[in-house]
Amino acid sequence: MSNSSSHSDGLAVHSEYGRRLQVGERTFGSRCSLANMVKELDRQKASKHDFIADSRSLEVIVQNDSTNNPVLCLAPKTAQVGEWFPDGPVPLGYDAIAQLGHRSSAVKGGVPTRWLRNLLKEHPDECARHLSELLVLTSRKRLIRCLDNRVRAFLSNRYKIWDHYDFAFAALDTARAFGGEVLEAQLTDKHMRLKMTTKETWDIVHTTRSSDDGNWYAGALGNQTLLNRVAARRWDDLPGGPDTVTPLVTIEHSETGHGGLNIKLGILAGICFNLATVQHVVRERHLGGEIDEGVLSDEARSADSEAVRLKARDYITTAFEPERFKALIAEIKASQTDEIAAPAAAVDNAMKALSIGENKRDELLAYFIRDYEPTRFGLAQAVGRLAQDTDNPDEATRLEEAAGELLIKRELVAV
Repeated sequence: MSNSSSHSDGLAVHSEYGRRLQVGERTFGSRCSLANMVKELDRQKASKHDFIADSRSLEVIVQNDSTNNPVLCLAPKTAQVGEWFPDGPVPLGYDAIAQLGHRSSAVKGGVPTRWLRNLLKEHPDECARHLSELLVLTSRKRLIRCLDNRVRAFLSNRYKIWDHYDFAFAALDTARAFGGEVLEAQLTDKHMRLKMTTKETWDIVHTTRSSDDGNWYAGALGNQTLLNRVAARRWDDLPGGPDTVTPLVTIEHSETGHGGLNIKLGILAGICFNLATVQHVVRERHLGGEIDEGVLSDEARSADSEAVRLKARDYITTAFEPERFKALIAEIKASQTDEIAAPAAAVDNAMKALSIGENKRDELLAYFIRDYEPTRFGLAQAVGRLAQDTDNPDEATRLEEAAGELLIKRELVAV
């Protein structure tokens, strides 16, 4: 059995439940460069293992890892299914356990994840027995997705398999046609994200502020640690000067049932690298016909991907269109006319409406008052700046989406 302690998402009962995908000593749950992400996607292609099995032919057992901590593992009950487990029982990742509880329960809404987590911590054998009974009770064919000898997803056999690898290169090829560049790459066990822009489509949104020390550009510094890690950009090469804004196109995809393919449009403020996601261009779900039992070949995985890759190319093209960007900028400029006279109250209202954690309040308020204009646009930029300070890709994306909502929803800062 593999050592689950090498995966922070492996469920050693007494260990901390991590959110980052780790391979040996390399961590790919943080915000990184395109080169690092492509290298890891290439490595993962050789480690993926997918198969369809009847849930009644599976069971959940408890085994101990190298540190003698109990780990829940998925195991075969028949010799035929055992052939699809070349290394024996496979440790279940936390998200796979949550999906198993949700999809295998006869109760509407599934078994609550919090309850499963608590049962696992206190009584791992009882948790394994309960999940095994659910597998028999449900009696359905399921898609089991494994990576690095770990079950990362427990899904319907109607789930269409689209790989990150295919979308990444389709997106890059399309972006190049528009003079595009990758700003940031993110790869976690739930999502792949590519954030791209082009300087061939741009506009100007004035962000100059005045103080006793003279004129300066709002938020001009940005988070230098992040900028040095994710993007190779020349700050003196902005086509409209420091007030340049360019389109932000975000491609988000999950291989593990945490959303399908999403392409979103937003803006990049060039001088400070603040990102804001404003519009969803497309949402495509992983839903198709039922697949029979067996191990899925590379050909089977790639067959369903081709049609949606072509769609993705068209959607990305649409997202980069100058007319769409022009209309978006007109809407965003309107946010500069909404002045905020009570910054603290506006921040409190926005945080509540957008579910931004209370622990971020002081930092957000400081950015807003110190670095940005006292308008709805300025508050949105402060939220975008806050997103630069986190290494957690999911949290950063949520904050960038919150910034986008502030740009187009006046009611969020009403005081």
